[in-house]
Amino acid sequence: MSTSNVYLRVNGNGFPASRALIECLRTTGGELTLDFASSPRIEADVLSALESLAEQAREGQVGIVLTGVSVGVYRVLKLVKLDSRFSYQL
Repeated sequence: MSTSNVYLRVNGNGFPASRALIECLRTTGGELTLDFASSPRIEADVLSALESLAEQAREGQVGIVLTGVSVGVYRVLKLVKLDSRFSYQL
């Protein structure tokens, strides 16, 4: 069985969250990588979408990796207790 990994760049213009994406990754055994390098801060709608995506990924047993996370974004994730739901990569 092959695996599928998905890489998405997160910016201030919104966040693509999709149950179909998580389902596809669950069936193929892949992981989702979200790149925050171009996003020095996190908006409320992105935070809400991340929370929803983390829940969907947990249900589907899919790993989510965050990369390029700034200190400010990480602090917000920690404050809302989302930091432990993700893996981090430099």
